[in-house]
Amino acid sequence: MNMLVDTRRGVQCGPFQSCTCLTWEARPGEQLPIQIDLQGFLASIPGFSLSAIESAVIMDLQKSPPVPADEDDIALVSGMATDPTQHQPGFINLVGDGKGIEALIWTSPTLCAGQCFRLDLVLNFTDCTGRKLTLRECVVIRIVAV
Repeated sequence: MNMLVDTRRGVQCGPFQSCTCLTWEARPGEQLPIQIDLQGFLASIPGFSLSAIESAVIMDLQKSPPVPADEDDIALVSGMATDPTQHQPGFINLVGDGKGIEALIWTSPTLCAGQCFRLDLVLNFTDCTGRKLTLRECVVIRIVAV
């Protein structure tokens, strides 16, 4: 289920507007990479480039209001035997010359099909003069049957 998610799906969003959440599926007990392609968004803001991941958190949508997910159920992981001491929030990596991001998501084998979570991201973009734009992006993570 390694998939590339197009954040704009042909829609150009302005730098201060986030688009509808993307969707992604995982099975219980998997550890999978999720990639988010930011090329469409970057094309809409010439001169800016992705500079940092400000925050990354998985929210539990079974709770009302949603709360951060229990890391025993689902988590952003490094994929390494020993986690690095310095990393972007959520171990998210910039990929494709800063035109995308990638994260590894681990799911517990005890999760039930139908459970939903949401990966909330805050991304920072800067231009050569130091101006900063912030994009809030989200991906709904749906747990599917094994």
